[in-house]
Amino acid sequence: LRDKVKVTLALDLNLGGGAGAGGNADVVRPVEELRWNDLPSLVALARSVVAPKQKVCADARETDHVCRTLAEAFVLALPEDAFRKPHIGLITVVGPNVLHTFTTSNLVVDVPMTHQIEKMLPLESPSIVVFNTSLDIDLDRHAQEPAASGEGQGVQIRITGGDPAAAMNYELALLSRLVDSLAGEGVAVAASQKTIHPFVKQELVQRGIVPIERLSLRHVDAVASSCGVRPVSAISEAILPQLGSHVGTLRKMRVIRLKRKKVLELEPTEDRNMQTVVLTAPSELAMEELSVVSRTVFKVLHAAISSPYVTRGGGCLELILSRLVRSEGGLAASSTREARLETTILESFASTLTLAASRVCGSESSLEDLWKAAGSAGDGDGDGKLLLDLVMVKLGAIEHGVDAACNLARVDSTLEVV
Repeated sequence: LRDKVKVTLALDLNLGGGAGAGGNADVVRPVEELRWNDLPSLVALARSVVAPKQKVCADARETDHVCRTLAEAFVLALPEDAFRKPHIGLITVVGPNVLHTFTTSNLVVDVPMTHQIEKMLPLESPSIVVFNTSLDIDLDRHAQEPAASGEGQGVQIRITGGDPAAAMNYELALLSRLVDSLAGEGVAVAASQKTIHPFVKQELVQRGIVPIERLSLRHVDAVASSCGVRPVSAISEAILPQLGSHVGTLRKMRVIRLKRKKVLELEPTEDRNMQTVVLTAPSELAMEELSVVSRTVFKVLHAAISSPYVTRGGGCLELILSRLVRSEGGLAASSTREARLETTILESFASTLTLAASRVCGSESSLEDLWKAAGSAGDGDGDGKLLLDLVMVKLGAIEHGVDAACNLARVDSTLEVV
């Protein structure tokens, strides 16, 4: 029965079907393809995620502003290869209301900065090298060196006798030569995903190079992309002569203040298909929910690339599916026990869908009234704003519900037998 319900939903909610498709004149199949050149449709898809969250937005105006900002950021960040995940950064600022949320094509990162580093900024057209490893002492690294040419591939192990002092001296000398190489290439900024050793940081500052550490995995690839270069993945003697190929440039780097938070803003020399959304909320509680909801919106929009089929929200799909289940037959009086049991289960499933639709829309509306309410453009108060749900997500949720109900029924049956 579980498989029958799933197959029924998948087959009868067919694309391009309208009223009367498949021989069921009283069933509406409201699946349509999402139009990526229609911003209101994308906003409606985002609104179906944001609107149910009571703590995120105080009114419909704030909800509409957040949804529009998130939808615009996603579209502007789409890469040429649409199936590759776009880079959209999120910066949270507690204090202002949600209407101050905005998006920018510059990369904004929240990293620790000392007063000394702040005095070295801003920089115009700085050259930068990005490391997705730490610029710190690694006591295991000194025992490994790349094999010289003609000695084969791989790593040649050099035994040092386990002397910690020798390992420390080797590491400091290697990092010092790295700083010399960066200065020789005219690098103005050295950015690291992880930590930078205090000795290296001091050497960089003395050479006029701005050290940026703890970019984290979220930001390091974006910083490298904004510069148009690949990050350096390992520190060794062999990488020092090749640092020139990892040097990129920015148009500007500066520190900006968002309320009480200081963040680093990087302006690329050209459009890199990336966006940063600065989320604002009046409290920590609202910000916690808003940041989670925003990431969910981006996941839903990204899923819509591979499966761009949507349906009207606001309880429409639940009500339509309840009619669909009832129209499939099998709910009439049956003679056999199994048929009567199947009829009872399907009727219960259809009634649950109807109840879910009525709780969303607020009343036992007819399908036509509910459809009109969900599809209207609204009169400015936000009550009639268009809501769209991703069919893949909605059907997935219903299928999981069917699985849970079947598992519970199987457990109840087992307990009765025992």
